[in-house]
Amino acid sequence: MTRYLDATNDVAFKRVFGDKERLKDFLNAILRLEPGEKIAELEFMSGEEIPDIGQGKRSLFDLKCKDESGKIYIVEMENRQEMHYIQRAQFYGSHTYVSQLKKGMFHKDLLPV
Repeated sequence: MTRYLDATNDVAFKRVFGDKERLKDFLNAILRLEPGEKIAELEFMSGEEIPDIGQGKRSLFDLKCKDESGKIYIVEMENRQEMHYIQRAQFYGSHTYVSQLKKGMFHKDLLPV
């Protein structure tokens, strides 16, 4: 009998996608990104950037990616319907904009998210 890991399981997800290079290759492949738009950097978002999603749990595998042109992407995996998805997406997007702004910078200098 052949057995497979369910990648939506926390332990399996961390095992499969815990390697940044493997994850970067996977995302570039499934997103079918063109040269010049491929993901160049990725980082697992820190706990301070991730809101509590109920039951005291936090999703630590949300990713912040930067492509070769400097655009920033927020990548999140869900394994169930998320009732407040729009609000979470707005929160993540706004936090990503705010975290770019340093003293003396102008809003026009912010990278797309």
